[in-house]
Amino acid sequence: MKASVHFVGIGGAGMHALARFALAKGVTVSGSDQRPTPILDALSAAGATVFHDHAASHITPDIGQVVYSSAIPPDNVEVCAARARDIPLSSRGAYLAGWVNAHPQGIAVCGTHGKGTCAAALIAMLEAHGARVSFVLGAPRRSDHCAALALPEDDFLVAEVDESDRTHLCHHPSHLLINNIEADHLNVYPSLADIATSFEVLYQRWRARGRGHCVLGSDGEGMTLLLRRLSPLDPPTTLCRWDPHGDTDAAHLLDARDLNLEPDGSLTFTLTRDAAPLGRLHPALKGDLNARNLITAAAMALALGVPFATIQAAVATYDGLVDRFEERRLGPFLFVTDYTSHPTCIAGNLRALRARVPGRIHAVFQPFRYSLLAYHWDAFATALGAADLVHLAPLDAGGEATRPEISSTALAAAVCAAGGHAVAPYDDLSALAQGLQERLVAGDGVIVFGGGGLFTTAAAAVAARAAHCESA
Repeated sequence: MKASVHFVGIGGAGMHALARFALAKGVTVSGSDQRPTPILDALSAAGATVFHDHAASHITPDIGQVVYSSAIPPDNVEVCAARARDIPLSSRGAYLAGWVNAHPQGIAVCGTHGKGTCAAALIAMLEAHGARVSFVLGAPRRSDHCAALALPEDDFLVAEVDESDRTHLCHHPSHLLINNIEADHLNVYPSLADIATSFEVLYQRWRARGRGHCVLGSDGEGMTLLLRRLSPLDPPTTLCRWDPHGDTDAAHLLDARDLNLEPDGSLTFTLTRDAAPLGRLHPALKGDLNARNLITAAAMALALGVPFATIQAAVATYDGLVDRFEERRLGPFLFVTDYTSHPTCIAGNLRALRARVPGRIHAVFQPFRYSLLAYHWDAFATALGAADLVHLAPLDAGGEATRPEISSTALAAAVCAAGGHAVAPYDDLSALAQGLQERLVAGDGVIVFGGGGLFTTAAAAVAARAAHCESA
């Protein structure tokens, strides 16, 4: 594992964290990326050799392994050069799995959404208990802007594991957490049942290893499919359920009861185990989606010996990941960045934001992938319709073939038909920025669903409007 490794697309989401982790483990790291970013500068400062282009000449004879991200096509010149020179090739997910599988206390945190927030919450709980925790996350923690850490003589290795390219199936960890299963990555999976099948295989591989703990969320159709196939569950498996009514008791079950919405938009609730109350949790993170993520993290922490009082303290201060429902003030506006494109997350975080904003809520969204939009068309329309104003960026096909019936304009019409108040599709980001800026009034909130350039564009527009309000 310590041979020289070259990362193709080293600046990508998850790739730079894994490269950082490898550096800390003593691996000689090089990598390439065509987009100059501060991330690349930081990797260079940490000791990596970084190239700002892709070229076959970067694949030198001393490289022992080439790791590529899911965004890298198979005909990439560096991938082809590695193949021609018989240098082992590995996907990002498979390379990460090598580290997790080799660790005696490796923890794979999986799920369609919320897995990063869940993984980082688990890390916070373990650290609060005094454990030495190494980790690899897909986004930096807000508290220290750290996405990867490799400690000598660590107690645990926690990894956020991606299912988008099926590389979660490379993992057979000591401990497994499956947060949720929903229809996503439909460019790879033909159906929700196929996604559930992949997680069934993952669970069986964990069980075959014969040690450690497993935590499963149990809410939603995808998890229901999985649990039917796995019944009866092995005793080391804990089920978690978002169950405000507490109407069912079961063995090895954690659930939330007695929910209370606080004036600041946060939720407090009682966590119960096998119907017995453990105590109240008052998370610093807002919204029911984050609360669900915290329940599965708490279940794993309890299984690993963390006292409930320690979990209570950790949850009260844990502030999540960068750009995962992250709030900041821009003059008279609350501005939120939310790296998601799934309707469940859009709907949940609009609910959470409603309690935080005295004025109107603007939702800024870039529709992503025809396959995802087609499957969840009505869900997207309903979810976005909960905002007061919706600003739609041009659709990002994600490399999929064009489907003329699906577009930002068509989605705008669907949102209006579902009860949306004001919806505007834009031809480019510049027009979106102008439209957003013109429609903002003091007291409004803006939430941006997407990532990258959309965050930057929307933030600049809101900041410009805030400056105008201050000078008026």
